Amino acid sequence: MSDNSETPLDQVNEAAANEPGGSGKRKVLGEVIPTNRLTLAKQVEIIRAYGAAFDTTKGPVGIEDVVKFVGMAAATVSQTNAFLQEVGLIRKDGRRFIPASEVMAMNRLYDVSKERALSKMAPLFEKSWFGAIVIPKLKFRPMAEEDLVHQLFDAATAEAQHLQQIRMLIDYLVLVGLVERDGANLKIKNGGAEDAPVPATPAAVAPAPTAPQAEAPSTSNEPPPAVLLLNADGSRRVTIKAPPTITK
Repeated sequence: MSDNSETPLDQVNEAAANEPGGSGKRKVLGEVIPTNRLTLAKQVEIIRAYGAAFDTTKGPVGIEDVVKFVGMAAATVSQTNAFLQEVGLIRKDGRRFIPASEVMAMNRLYDVSKERALSKMAPLFEKSWFGAIVIPKLKFRPMAEEDLVHQLFDAATAEAQHLQQIRMLIDYLVLVGLVERDGANLKIKNGGAEDAPVPATPAAVAPAPTAPQAEAPSTSNEPPPAVLLLNADGSRRVTIKAPPTITK
């Protein structure tokens, strides 16, 4: 049987059967979850190392190539591969691996802006089995983190010893900037479902008042008005003003 016949879910179930302190009984999981033997930070180092190794080799990457960057044992690095394949961060090519373009972009930007670099992987995590459960619910409304952990726990047909790994799925979604914590709740980062503010309608500009036209200046040769009294006390009078066109 070729290496390509083994699925990521087969790999993670085999690893679960061999967990330290376990009974050796095969624990069948419905979905692939990250290993519990490495912290999230160490797993991110391995993801970056796949990109760095691909830049160096200019071709498919072997576990031994990744080890040179992270300084971990080959067996330790290989424990992350099932989950990384499931999310689409790497794909298998024979006995070697090819990192996704999103991983390459993340690695190149990491030293410039860690937050923006990690967000390059967000599209892959949004399409993952756990992203497909969490993201649509949070786009509708914020939810308690514990409620979502329980839903992922059920979807993966996990057992009590897998709870830490289920919580790490949420940590990954926070890490790449898809969701954020708000106390005990989770919500879409940057208020994805909220309505954008509606710009105010600009007020109509009132027309500028028209300057009153100045009265025509009087001419110096205009005759003064004449007043005719119609009664003795002057209460009735007539004013006669000759137009300027009338000459003497």
